[in-house]
Amino acid sequence: MDCGGIIMNRYLSPDNKSRHSRKTTDTFEMANGIIMQTSIQCVAMQPNNLEELPSEEIEFLSNYLILLTIINQELLIIMNSFMH
Repeated sequence: MDCGGIIMNRYLSPDNKSRHSRKTTDTFEMANGIIMQTSIQCVAMQPNNLEELPSEEIEFLSNYLILLTIINQELLIIMNSFMH
C-alpha cells in the first residue's frame, strides 16, 4: 500500500483551520516519507508550517529533502553510466 505524500498541515486546507482534519501524527507523516515510495518525491509544505511546526521537525524535513536531492543525483549518474 502506498499512502501518498507528506502532509504537515493539521487540516487538509491551505489555511490549516477548516475542512477535514488529518488523522495521523507528524511523526507518522515524516516516517511515511522514508517508508513509502510516493512520499519520497512529495513533501507538501504550506507557508504556515514554517511558523507552526517545531524546529526539530522543520530541520528533519530540510535534511530529508537535501538527502533526497543527493540520492537523485547519484541515481542519475548511475543510470547515465549504464546508458553510455
